[in-house]
Amino acid sequence: MRRAAAILFSLTGAVFCILAALGLADAVCATEGCALFKGAAIFGLDLYWIGAAFFLSISLLLLLQRRRRELSASIMLLLAAGLVVDAVLLAVQAVTVPCLSCLVVAVLLGMTSLMLLPGSTLLARTAVVWVVIFVAALAGVARDQLTPVPAYGSPTAAIKVFFSPSCFVCQMELQELAGKSHLHKDLALYPVANEPGDLEAIHRFRRVVAESGSLSMAVEALFSAGEGLSLGESLQLQVVSFRNKVFLARAGARSIPYVLASSPALLQSASARQAPTSAVAGDTGAALDLTPSDEGCGYARESSCADEAARNARLYSRNSGQSSPQ
Repeated sequence: MRRAAAILFSLTGAVFCILAALGLADAVCATEGCALFKGAAIFGLDLYWIGAAFFLSISLLLLLQRRRRELSASIMLLLAAGLVVDAVLLAVQAVTVPCLSCLVVAVLLGMTSLMLLPGSTLLARTAVVWVVIFVAALAGVARDQLTPVPAYGSPTAAIKVFFSPSCFVCQMELQELAGKSHLHKDLALYPVANEPGDLEAIHRFRRVVAESGSLSMAVEALFSAGEGLSLGESLQLQVVSFRNKVFLARAGARSIPYVLASSPALLQSASARQAPTSAVAGDTGAALDLTPSDEGCGYARESSCADEAARNARLYSRNSGQSSPQ
């Protein structure tokens, strides 16, 4: 029974590898690593074609083996070698970006090996190491799926602004950005929900962006009267908000609005109120809270930003006068 299951998993692996090599399994792969590892080859041979040949060889050897209750040395060594090579590829993904279709192949390899583990001590020991590395690569998929989600613009935009509809300072910043049409092509806006009504506001913002493509109209809708949400829409936006909050936590952000820019010059263009400092002088990008710690809103829990509009307005006006370029 286990032998038949191993043959089935191996044949499935061969079919999937062939489909992936022909580009017919691209719909399965939704992670950034898919594009990165697509076309990867060893000695000029696509890894998926190598995988297909490997799985077919395992299936053929299992079918031709005479002593059904024992695992031949050739099958044992071939599977162990496959696990070692796959472990190396998984380790690369664990420290870079995950490839979902590659992980599908890894699962089929792992299931094939699992069915045959009782017949080989060497295979069992190799599989233990493989499992550890596989789990690390799988964690990379979870990490990749927690990347922030913009409500406006592209994830690759040069300027990224995190905001909440209930944050008065965010409102002022978005209104200013809406008037800078020359920045819109380089701008991405990431919403987080702090108050119960924020989800409805984010929904309005996304809807207007989808319908009109106008940032000015979307910002106006963001702070207009509310509208109801379905349960599905609410859950979807909560996931988006959570992913954006996770990113803020990783970035060490204390409050919102929070800006990431690829250069100090872009940061200055996005917010003329804030002069670039040494904190934004890196080559890989800039990260800066647009407001002091006593201004703006926290993002990790519900805050009373909406009730502090007057205080924030005074702080914002005062900071504007102090930090504007001379």
